[in-house]
Formats: sequence, structure tokens, C-alpha cells
Amino acid sequence: MVAIAPEPKSDLRPVGEQRAVLHSLSWHGYLQILDALPSCRGSRLTFDDGLHYHDLPSPAPEG
Repeated sequence: MVAIAPEPKSDLRPVGEQRAVLHSLSWHGYLQILDALPSCRGSRLTFDDGLHYHDLPSPAPEG
């Protein structure tokens, strides 16, 4: 038996955090990104051996 899942609806939004990753980034480039973003951004930035991770919190639920 084969089950086929329905097509996702276009109004669905991702749940949970989203992550952007930049590869081969220098420490100086990371500091420039950090300085360009507002301090109250609500996201987490991490630098690890040339990789920059930018974790974005999930959007607030609409009520």
C-alpha cells in the first residue's frame, strides 16, 4: 500500500528557530556583522573556525 501526503498549504510557516550559516568567514568579517546588527536583535550569533552561525528565533504567534 502506498500513501501519498497532501500538498502543503502555502500559508504554513516554519516552526522553531531558523539558522543561517556562512562559510569561510574571517574573524574580522564576523565582527563587522556583529557591529552592523542591533544589540536587541533577539538572535544568537556564533563563530567557529571560519563558520558563522546566525540562529533566528521563531516568529511570535499571531493572535
